[in-house]
Parts: sequence; structure tokens; C-alpha cells
Amino acid sequence: MLVFLIHGVATQDAGYGDQFKRKVKENLSKKNVESPIFFSSFWGHTFKSKTDQLFNWVRANVKDLSDKCRELNNCGNDIYRYQEALEDFIAKFFGDFLTYLNVDKGVAIRKQILSQFQDFIDNHPEDKEITIVSHSLGTLVLWDLLFAKDLPENDPANEFRKFFNSNGLKLSGLVTMGSPLLFMRLKQSIDFSAVDDFVEKSNEALTWLNIIHASDLIAYPLGNAIKHDKANNFLFTNQFL
Repeated sequence: MLVFLIHGVATQDAGYGDQFKRKVKENLSKKNVESPIFFSSFWGHTFKSKTDQLFNWVRANVKDLSDKCRELNNCGNDIYRYQEALEDFIAKFFGDFLTYLNVDKGVAIRKQILSQFQDFIDNHPEDKEITIVSHSLGTLVLWDLLFAKDLPENDPANEFRKFFNSNGLKLSGLVTMGSPLLFMRLKQSIDFSAVDDFVEKSNEALTWLNIIHASDLIAYPLGNAIKHDKANNFLFTNQFL
């Protein structure tokens, strides 16, 4: 069994999944169950320089005004308040989110994940079953890779789906954590009946676990939206923490 991880926003460390993997292995060991083989995909470093550049410009603008007016010297926080909080919010959440929604950058991120997925599968040819675990923005990346219907033919997502249509690889499970997919229906076409279409093409059973933390502002339960879209060819569960 293989497990492929896709991270969300504000992830700058390729070892982000280490604690998760350790906990899973510990729990399985107590039950005398063999641990799966994990791979943590990583794209978080791709466009970080863009958000750094943005706030370099902001700081430069504040400094320019401060230099022009003596009475404003060393008053940068009064000229433009909450700079650190804004930078933290943009860098840790909003920046990555907007970056992925940019058409070209979204393609670049999916291309990176496709390449990493290809290497992972090639390195374990004997394993024919995989679960994909995604978090936060990573759940939207996962949706695009597997189910989005409005992507062009040359999008990396179409190559990603071929693994499950012709390579004999079984997608046995999806785990989404802190997912904004319900919210993203306001912006793009997310129709959960697309999961039924995927299951029909792959001719394999699929289980989807969606985990929601009670205090997570962007995590949404998906069960009733799935019912609304008349998607019923897979086993879906919401898990509240």
C-alpha cells in the first residue's frame, strides 16, 4: 500500500508529513498491521519569492514616506499598521491560495506534483494500491488533479488520471483535511458527481474521508453537497474533531 501526501498553504518544509507518518506507523504497529510506504509531495517553495517581493515593496513605500517627513521618522507602524500581521496572513495563507488560483502557476504546481507522483509510482512497481491524503489548499489541488472537468487537454491533471485508467493502479482511498472545497464552489465548477465518473472509469471502489476541525475557519463538511450533486458511487464520511 502506498500513501501520497499533498500539503496545503504556508508549507516551507519538505518534512511537513513526518509527524503524521510517525503517528500512523505507531498506531498500525500496535495492531500488528504492516505500515504503508509514504511519500510527501512538496511544492511550497515554488513561488515564495513573490510574497516576499510584495512586502518588500510595501516596506519601501512606508520608508519613502517616512524619509520625506521628519515627524514621521521611525513611525512606520503608525503610517501603515499591522504590517507584521498582514505579512504573516498573506505569507501563510492568502498568498499561496491566490498563487495556485493563477492559471499558469496552478499548472506549474500540478506539473510538479505529477512528476513527484510518477517517481513515487516508478520506485514501487510492485505496489498497485494507493491512498492520497491532502490538507487545506492541497485538497483543491487534489480535486483538480483527479476530478476537475474544466481543465485544458494539455493540463498535467489529465496525465495524472491516466495512472488510474490504464496503469493498473488502484486509488483505494482519499483523505481530505481542512478542506475549502465547499467554499470554492462559489468560484469554480466543483460538481461532486465527477467523483462518480472517476469511479466508473476506474471500475474500482473508492472511500473518501473528510476531516473537519471544529475551529478551522476554512474547513467544511461535504456530505450534503455530495448528496445534492447525486454522487453516490463511493463511500463518503465526514469526521468532526
